[in-house]
Order: sequence, then C-alpha cells, then structure tokens
Amino acid sequence: MEKKEKKKIVIRTIIKFLMIGLVTYIFIRCLMISGDTTVKEIDGDAITVVSGEEYHYAFDGVRTYETTRSNGENWVYVHGWFFEDGNPTFLRTFNVVLKDNETGKYYSLPTMMEVRKDVTAFVDDGLNYDQAGFISHLPVESLFHGEYYDFDICFMVTYDDQSVLFDTGRNLGELAAAQKIKDEEERLKYESTEEVYDEEVDDGE
Repeated sequence: MEKKEKKKIVIRTIIKFLMIGLVTYIFIRCLMISGDTTVKEIDGDAITVVSGEEYHYAFDGVRTYETTRSNGENWVYVHGWFFEDGNPTFLRTFNVVLKDNETGKYYSLPTMMEVRKDVTAFVDDGLNYDQAGFISHLPVESLFHGEYYDFDICFMVTYDDQSVLFDTGRNLGELAAAQKIKDEEERLKYESTEEVYDEEVDDGE
C-alpha cells in the first residue's frame, strides 16, 4: 500500500511538470501565431490607480530566468488570478503590468486568459469569475538584464474602455527568488521520492 502511494506521488509530480510545460508551450505558440510579443510602455498617469478589499489576487508562479541559448534572452513568467467583487471577469480585458521602481514607468505585457472555475466556486456569490486566471510568459530583454529585477507587479483591467491599474506592491525579483527556492525544493523532493521508489522496486525483484 505504501509503495502504491509513493508511486502515485511520483506520477502526480510528473504530470504537474508536464502540464506546466504544456501550458507554457501553448502560450508561446499563441504569441508566435498572433505575433504579439511586444512589451508596451503605458502612461501610468493617465490610468486610475485603485486599491481596496474588493480586489483579490494570487500568484501561482512567478519566475524570471535567462535562457541557455546563445543570445541569452531574459524571460519572465507570471501566473495567477485576479478579480474584483461584483465584476464578472468575462466583461473585461486584462494585462499584467510591470512598474519600474527606478524610473516609475509602466510596461504592459502580453497576457493570456486562463479559465479558473475554481475561483468562481471559491467565491460562490452567483457571479462568473471563470476568466480570472492569467499567464504571461515572454522574453523581456529590453527591460532587464542578469539577476537584478526592480519591478513591481501590477494589473491593468479595462471595462467598457475604462482602464484601472491595481498595484500589488509585490516585487518581481523577490517573488521570483522565493519561487526558485520552492521549485528547487520540489525538484529535490521529486528526486528523493523517485530514488526511494526505484530502490523499493529493485528490492521487490
């Protein structure tokens, strides 16, 4: 019974990493098809900045990394969900925005919607928040280089041509550093579980 449980853990971990890879691949392909991989500077002064308890968000993953390709492009990956109480998400357009803390400039990133029925189920107020999920994954070499990223993550939401900006106050570099530690812990846990499972299989033979 214990062997079966460990096997299930190994299988679930493999599936998890495969799903992350698949979602990333699909998103990149969508960007390649649409041709929209442009990071756009926006006028932060022209957009109303909002805050309050009616806004809710969570990050499922924030990563920054440099590819191993010869050009050494820097990439950013931001995955999570965001919604405002009383505003169904299917009525909006949404973008992840990075705020440069040194210059005060804002940069809108191409962002893909992800269906999150779990958010609607969790809120359970009779409204539809299925489109609260988002993924942004693209090269942003023009924004930063190396290991230093002094950007805060914001969200730009547009309803009926009226845009508002929600500043999470969360730093991209700090979140990415914490995610890197978490990913490494997951990797070590997976390798440890796999080794134990292999040893038990060998013993069983």
